[in-house]
Amino acid sequence: MPGLVVGAALASLLWLPVVCLLGFREPTPGQRALGAVSFQSKESQLNDRPVIAILASNCGILYNCSSYIPASYVHLLEQGGAQVVPLHPEMPDDEFDHVLAHVNGAMTIGGFFDLNGTAEYHIRKLYDHALKLAKGGEVFPLWATCVGIHDVAQMATGVVYGEFLHRTSADNLALPLRFTGVQERELFDESSFPGSAVYRQWLQDAALTFHHHLWGIRPETFQRFQALRDSFEIVATAVDRNGQEFIALMQGRHHAIFASAFHPEKPAFEWGLHRTGLLQNTQIPHSRRAILVNLHFGAAFVQQARQNLRKFLPGELSKRLIYNHRVDYTARFPELIRYFEQSYIF
Repeated sequence: MPGLVVGAALASLLWLPVVCLLGFREPTPGQRALGAVSFQSKESQLNDRPVIAILASNCGILYNCSSYIPASYVHLLEQGGAQVVPLHPEMPDDEFDHVLAHVNGAMTIGGFFDLNGTAEYHIRKLYDHALKLAKGGEVFPLWATCVGIHDVAQMATGVVYGEFLHRTSADNLALPLRFTGVQERELFDESSFPGSAVYRQWLQDAALTFHHHLWGIRPETFQRFQALRDSFEIVATAVDRNGQEFIALMQGRHHAIFASAFHPEKPAFEWGLHRTGLLQNTQIPHSRRAILVNLHFGAAFVQQARQNLRKFLPGELSKRLIYNHRVDYTARFPELIRYFEQSYIF
């Protein structure tokens, strides 16, 4: 009897390969495109410790500092699984270039137009670096926020801002997005973020993106510039208080440059509490859906950075991380920095 039991068990085991083979189906081309088969190997080739640089903004003459980075931008990248290294405008060029050559992506913060040109100079460095690596087949994602969408448009066209900007009534305003139908290859990639199509639908159905700008790029203006059409695709638009449509989100055609007129960092991390106790930026959406969809933009951007395999030399990263600098409760400050709950001060 024991021998019969063992024999039956062995016979059942012999059927396992047959059952597995019968259950196997050759993936369709569509499944291959979605990464249904190669997702495991693709993941194994990614950088699971991405480091992203954030370009600091000048403090101006009102503060006892040279530059700052709102902590909300840092948090946006951290929740996506990245570490952050600051890039300072006052850095010597060789040091700036050294840091840029060892990080896996970069981000610019929103703000005001830089009248003395130093911000434009450094954003140009980020922009050119992303293009250079893309031409060599290397992914280097760059995310430009708010005024950053104007900056990258200016760099693509080479014309002055006044040639393509229009007054836009979108200051302190939450808006839904109108997707144009282009393939959002990276931002809503179902293979990396299953179910992200739901976020896309939420963004269309409700006012989940926060805008804080007075200028915008109209779709018809975008179409007038061949250089813009060659470099970027319009992913989504939005409509301001006066019914004027403007570009809310665009992505690079042949490079991993993304630019948003809205602020994905604000819904989860900025509350608009002024030092007087009064609320400012009262239209920042803080609903659960607003939090999820905006954090998704940060996570999707970090996922792009995982494709870049560059690393700092051993021991250097810890000296470069943003944690080496003080963070302050800057909502209590006057003027510009008051718009952010916390900021890293340099």
